[in-house]
Amino acid sequence: MPLIRIRDLKNGKSDTYYKGDYLDDYVVRNGDYLIGMDGEFNIVEWEGGNALLNQRVCRVDTCNSSLLRRFLFKYLPIPLKQIEETTPFVTVKHLSSKKLLQIEIPIPPLSEQHRIVSELDSLSGIIEKKREQLKELDNLAQAVFYEMFGDPVRNEKGWEVKTIKENVTEMFIGPFGSSLKTDCYVDKADAYCMVYEQKHAIRKNYNLDNHYVDKNKYLELKRFSVYPHDFIMSCRGTIGEIYRIPSDAPMGIIHPSLMKIRLKDNTYNPVFFEKVLQQIIKEQSVNGGCVKMAITAKSLGMILAIFPPIQMQNLFAEKIAAMDRQKTLIQQSLSEVENLFHSRMDNYFG
Repeated sequence: MPLIRIRDLKNGKSDTYYKGDYLDDYVVRNGDYLIGMDGEFNIVEWEGGNALLNQRVCRVDTCNSSLLRRFLFKYLPIPLKQIEETTPFVTVKHLSSKKLLQIEIPIPPLSEQHRIVSELDSLSGIIEKKREQLKELDNLAQAVFYEMFGDPVRNEKGWEVKTIKENVTEMFIGPFGSSLKTDCYVDKADAYCMVYEQKHAIRKNYNLDNHYVDKNKYLELKRFSVYPHDFIMSCRGTIGEIYRIPSDAPMGIIHPSLMKIRLKDNTYNPVFFEKVLQQIIKEQSVNGGCVKMAITAKSLGMILAIFPPIQMQNLFAEKIAAMDRQKTLIQQSLSEVENLFHSRMDNYFG
């Protein structure tokens, strides 16, 4: 029988098996509600087929005829999050059975429970459909790229190739760590510019909880300046996350964990270049190339990349722009529904 570990709760399936004897009480079936007792305290609905409960995975059900199972499932994330936020830890948070059993559950009339569950399930369904639409558009963008250019690593269409360094004016990693420590940061009111960090590349967003430096530190590290339309790429830990700084973003300097890439004018279309770079990084990561454990500008610059005619690159960028406009509309609608969902959760369970 498959054995459910905590990490399997997110994946919805298990690839670990148990060959010994087991009691039927420990069998999990589709539709059962499970809680991981370590890390993040989330409740999930299991859909991975018959499997066995493992240590630190808890199955939750109700023996109260006045309490709907689905209502319990919708309510529990609220107290679980409160317990998680107040649980002390050194490396990993642990949820105790005692705290779990002490959770108090409101039990409104069954008709009210049905109404609440129906409304929340309806909103959840809309949210899931919109997320699926965003995934489909991402898949479509990938399909369009392969249809037009083929595999950029194998280059079965025989495009001209050039090393990456031939088409960039600047490509290097941020300053030495000793040059930009946390004690260099200043309050935003005293700032000259922001510091671009790995989180910006990973989350594809510059408007986060940012750090700043004053003018003296900027002048000291001016070589590591980045501007709108430059690329930044994560180079430590989470490697190869690429982000093109938007036109409305502020100037800044890069953290030591980032690489800056600035294209030459009239060489690559930036949208096309980003897609090619993503494929190169993915292939290098899988096959143990220059980005397996870390990445350097020198090694990346020596890699050959396809170089189709700029007209084709521009056509691809136009198609991606049209998809991005659709994604923006879907994302706006998704945010509105998510806000409504959280508002109703607060109203019912706040």
